[in-house]
Amino acid sequence: MKIKTIAFFGIDGVGKTTIIKALQERLSKEGKASKLIYMGVARDQKIPFLKNLMNLYSKIRWCKKGNRTTYNARRDTYRIRNFPWLLIYYAELWVKYLSSKRRAEKKYVLFDRFFFDGLFFAEGKNFKLFKRLTPKPDICFLLKVPAKIIMQRKDEAKEEEIKKFYKKANLISKYFPIKVLDNTRKINKVIDEIMIHIKNEK
Repeated sequence: MKIKTIAFFGIDGVGKTTIIKALQERLSKEGKASKLIYMGVARDQKIPFLKNLMNLYSKIRWCKKGNRTTYNARRDTYRIRNFPWLLIYYAELWVKYLSSKRRAEKKYVLFDRFFFDGLFFAEGKNFKLFKRLTPKPDICFLLKVPAKIIMQRKDEAKEEEIKKFYKKANLISKYFPIKVLDNTRKINKVIDEIMIHIKNEK
């Protein structure tokens, strides 16, 4: 079996972690090894300095705009970022990506979040550039559930932010082969569909 990269993305509260763990269990039952890689910027940093530099860029820009309120890195999660911030973020993503593939050997590599999360922060020329710098996983799944359910699962998620997320996801789907999964179903049904896609990719 060749190394297969399987990416999952979706807004916080959509159930990525739950689905990935269930998939790992199913793969294990079928005698297939897998390795989980978290690609978010919040933890498991390969280059911690990069995260600090990203936060510093954001804070400086926040202050330059004359904001008097306290800076909060979580404010407006999917706001558009500048080129230096994106470059730093992508450097971190590539380090994680290459490192995980080297260590995976013959395992399935499951990505919790992927480079597509970086594209959410880009627009215009930056979007075109970083789109070219985005590798294609063997399979990618976008998890979707209604906004009301997401807001119940994730208190801080706002309907406007959820709509913004899926609008950008639709744009990204025009350039990458992304399969949409309805995650309102029972977990076993979702995993069954994922396994069908995996087998069909061979």
